[in-house]
Amino acid sequence: MKHEEIKKLIRNVIDNEFQHIQEYEERNFVDTNKEQTELAEESERLFKQLFESMPKEYQNLLEDYNSAVLHELVNMCRFYFKEGVRAGTTNLEFLKDTEIMEYI
Repeated sequence: MKHEEIKKLIRNVIDNEFQHIQEYEERNFVDTNKEQTELAEESERLFKQLFESMPKEYQNLLEDYNSAVLHELVNMCRFYFKEGVRAGTTNLEFLKDTEIMEYI
């Protein structure tokens, strides 16, 4: 396999796994992680309070803004996920300090 084909394959595997986690694991995390639950509830409470206190003509704008911010955050999560995989698979120097695996 050529270098570019391997890079494309790895990119596809990472994208697929990110999608899988987002679709199947995220809900369980949101439902069971106390800190995440509290953050989500506070965020929802503030959004609802802001939404209800503003004139109708601005409510759609707020919803559009909220959607844009969420898309931006998901994109940043995707970036951190990819960089975490890259760092975790290329910078293995930390293993020499553990007894879990032999450092090569």
